[in-house]
Amino acid sequence: MSRRERQTSLARSERWPQTEGSIHEVKWDSSLPREEVLYSYSSKEGYYSGFHWRWFDRKKAGEVRVGDRVVLRYNPGNPAESVFVEFQELGVSVTSVPLW
Repeated sequence: MSRRERQTSLARSERWPQTEGSIHEVKWDSSLPREEVLYSYSSKEGYYSGFHWRWFDRKKAGEVRVGDRVVLRYNPGNPAESVFVEFQELGVSVTSVPLW
């Protein structure tokens, strides 16, 4: 996801409910400095999952672990649609992580 797409997603979801989720899987992409972070969350409608590509500088890579918490927003009209906001445990906002 490009920086522009990321900003568009965050702007589009600005008024959506915000909640916490939990990371349940992290998949490393060896071809690029990124990993796919899969998370789950619940709303009053049920349980859902989503994902976020985390880009990082290998020299400054923070470790993301299964069980860490994430902050996300979900579409109230379609709770299965979510937008990742930030890693809560790491205190790393996506706006501070370079998007290549």
